[in-house]
Amino acid sequence: MVRELFETMEQLRGKLEELLGVVQSKRKAIVQRNFEELEKCIALEERLILEIKKIETKRLGFLKERIGENKLTAEIVDKLSKELAAELPERLADHFFYLRQKIRELGGRINSVNEQNMYLVENSRQMLKMLFAKLKGEKESLIVNQKV
Repeated sequence: MVRELFETMEQLRGKLEELLGVVQSKRKAIVQRNFEELEKCIALEERLILEIKKIETKRLGFLKERIGENKLTAEIVDKLSKELAAELPERLADHFFYLRQKIRELGGRINSVNEQNMYLVENSRQMLKMLFAKLKGEKESLIVNQKV
């Protein structure tokens, strides 16, 4: 079970690193207004999120199996992690905590970039609304002929 848990955590770390790269590329596409690239990033992001969800479900399954319960809280996971690490040789325990920390770090970085992306998208939407309002304008000062 420990080996499978480590493999699952390694897979999760790898997919999170890949997702971080995608959300960073998505930010670049938003800034550059490259909608084709943005669509590619969104499709890849959706696929990765599904893969991450499957891996995370598997990881949580190992932990639930270990305690024999279905409900996991952050406190239970922390306690379980410490118990598991205590049973492992020092080198493996260190690697376990490294993976755990790396997964948390990647999650935080992904969250941060996604917040930036949301800000950029919201500002872009506001700019478009203002542009359409200006284009429509008042009857006396129309920028665009509405009859066209």
